[in-house]
Amino acid sequence: MSNKELISYNRTLIMGIAMFSIMVFHQMWFYGHVIDNFFYYYGSWGVDFFLFVSGFGIAHSLQKNKVLTFYNNRITTVPLKWTNRSLN
Repeated sequence: MSNKELISYNRTLIMGIAMFSIMVFHQMWFYGHVIDNFFYYYGSWGVDFFLFVSGFGIAHSLQKNKVLTFYNNRITTVPLKWTNRSLN
């Protein structure tokens, strides 16, 4: 399995770990150092991993679809998700 396939296959897991590390990094001031110092020193990398994997997903989507289809999908789905969230 190539690196590209490996990242694509585990994309959700990598993004979840990145989000968790960001949340723990930002909560360290409240809870103190209950959790290992790992998140204090490396938790800021969660943002980098999240943005990398998000960009990887966008690049993969652009390779799969035409540019116009890509933007059409974004324009139609993103506002619908925000509208749904705001109504709840």
